[in-house]
Amino acid sequence: MKIRIIITTLLCALMLIEAQGRDVYSSPADSTHNALERVIGLAEKVLDLVTYNPDSSRYSFALYPAASYGHRTGLEVGLMPIMQVKSLTHRQSSIVMGLLVSTKKMWEVQLDMDLYPTDNISLAGKVEWMRLPDEFYLFGNKKKKVEAEMLTRTLSANPAMLVRLGESNWEVGPTLRYYYASYTDIEA
Repeated sequence: MKIRIIITTLLCALMLIEAQGRDVYSSPADSTHNALERVIGLAEKVLDLVTYNPDSSRYSFALYPAASYGHRTGLEVGLMPIMQVKSLTHRQSSIVMGLLVSTKKMWEVQLDMDLYPTDNISLAGKVEWMRLPDEFYLFGNKKKKVEAEMLTRTLSANPAMLVRLGESNWEVGPTLRYYYASYTDIEA
C-alpha cells in the first residue's frame, strides 16, 4: 500500500512539473514533444547534480540514491557511488560501490569493479556482504515459527584476472569464487 502512495505521489509531481511550463495555445503534438523535452531536461539536471566530471580530468564521479522493496528485506534505501577512469587505452575502468539499509534491519555492502590497466589485461571482481535478521520456516507445508528468528550473514567474492588473446575478443584467465554463509541465533 505504501509503495502505491509513493508511486502516485511521484507521478503527480511529474505531471505538475510538466504542466507548469505548458503553453495553452499549443497543439497536443507540440505539448507531447515539449513534455518529453522537459522530462529529458529534468533528467539531465539531476545527473549534473549527482555527477562530478571536470573537463581536464580523466576521472568522473557520481553519487546516486538507491531504493527498492522486497518482502524479505522490506524497504531498502542507500547510496551508490560510481567512479570511472579514462585509461590510456580505449577501455574505461569503473568502480561501483553500494550501501543499502532496510526497514527490516538489513545491511548490505557491495563493491563491483572492472579495471583495464593495459589493452590486454583486465581485472574484474565483485564483493558483497549482507547481514539480515531472517525468519525460519519449518520443513514441509508447516507454517513459519513466528518466535523463531535467525541472523543471516553472507560474504561472496569473485575476483578475476583476464588476458586478451591477441587481436580477438576472447579473454582467458583465472577466476576465484568464494561464498560464505552463516546462520545463527536459531531458536527451535
